[in-house]
Amino acid sequence: MRFCSRSLLIALISSGMLTLQLQPSLQAAPAPTDAQATAAPFAVVALADLAHIGNANAAGGTTVHPGDTLDTAPGGELRLTVANGQVYLGSDTAANILRSGTILQAAIVRGTVGFSSLTDQQFQIVTPEGIVAAAGGLPAYGQVTITGPNDIVISAYTGALVLNRGSQTLIVKAGQSYYVSLVPDPQPPQRKAGVVPAYNYHLVWRIIVVSAAGGIGY
Repeated sequence: MRFCSRSLLIALISSGMLTLQLQPSLQAAPAPTDAQATAAPFAVVALADLAHIGNANAAGGTTVHPGDTLDTAPGGELRLTVANGQVYLGSDTAANILRSGTILQAAIVRGTVGFSSLTDQQFQIVTPEGIVAAAGGLPAYGQVTITGPNDIVISAYTGALVLNRGSQTLIVKAGQSYYVSLVPDPQPPQRKAGVVPAYNYHLVWRIIVVSAAGGIGY
């Protein structure tokens, strides 16, 4: 009888120790830090016609995240809802979706990318010439079109856009369009110790105006 009682007591103690060992694993996970709580920016497809996300056909309601690649076929269109505004890809356009902190970015590869009702803290267009976004912290409506390997056209429809590349800044006011090129400096730095210097590049631009006959001039 004493043996049975002792065995029962040992079993109860062992069970209690096991419960104590398991208890930490049943506790709630620690609260996320501020950095973890900051959600990555994303977009939702509002309209898709002859458009793709990666290798799949784009469809309304699909979520687009940083790291996704987007493209449209000739005659196609893709519209995304971002925050309280929209981003659109025109016909025969390709772009890579990126992020900079909590800012959603579209690195344009070809074609036309535009946005409406978004600030520079919500959306930016990355180009070889620099970063294009709404100016002054205010929402704007505009677009960027790739016209050559080092050439773009920036158009502002409502509000102003800004192009930033290093120390160079271009403000495009509402109703204006600018043709912007990335060109090498006239002469590279002098050779040193037989090392061939790299060319430095800078931006040049000219405004595009609509003539009285309705054509576009520079």
